[in-house]
Amino acid sequence: MIQNCSSIVGNLKGIFNTLQHNISVIPPWTAYLPRVDLYFVGRKAVLQANIRLYFNEYMANHYSNSTTIYTDGSVQEAVCAIRIPELNYTQSLRFPDDYCVMSAEAYAIHSTLKLVEERDCHSTLICSDSLSCLEAIHTANSNN
Repeated sequence: MIQNCSSIVGNLKGIFNTLQHNISVIPPWTAYLPRVDLYFVGRKAVLQANIRLYFNEYMANHYSNSTTIYTDGSVQEAVCAIRIPELNYTQSLRFPDDYCVMSAEAYAIHSTLKLVEERDCHSTLICSDSLSCLEAIHTANSNN
């Protein structure tokens, strides 16, 4: 009987440890909805020649107190990248070969969110070139 109990306790500890690692440390009722800034959407023709200048100026005026993180996903190579220039941090992650472009970009954003949560970052700006992902996030926020 004692062996069975300790076996059950051991199994429960294993299950608890598994659950503990999969549950966010941030209670959902305290989480902030992300703000999706689509300022540059539709401005490509106007900004084409000086996109870097306009982007840097916009960032300085609106997000100067934020840690900026850039994400990108590549279906051809089945990798996504996370770049934090301020911290000289770069990470490449492999994802399943059958991902479409949006899934690759979403994987990069999701991986970045996990990184931000793990490092307890505040005032973080995630930059993505995936309009479809950004619009999906924006739409999800609007429906809540």
